[in-house]
Amino acid sequence: MPSSNPLTLSPIPPHALRPQLNASAAEILSLRHGMWTAITSRSHSPTKIFPFGPNSTEVMIYGTVEFVFKEGGQASKDWAARAELVKADGGWKLGFYQVYLDTK
Repeated sequence: MPSSNPLTLSPIPPHALRPQLNASAAEILSLRHGMWTAITSRSHSPTKIFPFGPNSTEVMIYGTVEFVFKEGGQASKDWAARAELVKADGGWKLGFYQVYLDTK
């Protein structure tokens, strides 16, 4: 995990991830730390966002994610997510977030 950017659950609140992982906020944070063991950086590039209908707060997101590895080299994978947006604190926040990553 990049030292200049401490890893937190923000902007993804713990309640957005708990239903799919059945885990506590501490367990989710530990999982997210583990996602950085081999990676120095990653960059998500959404190319399309599909709402579930007019005025929908649920969307599907499609794009690519690029990884830079600590041992050298880079990779790019297709990436998709399902998200639900909720109004909170005067703006839109993630109320639910589930990632689909191509593992091939």
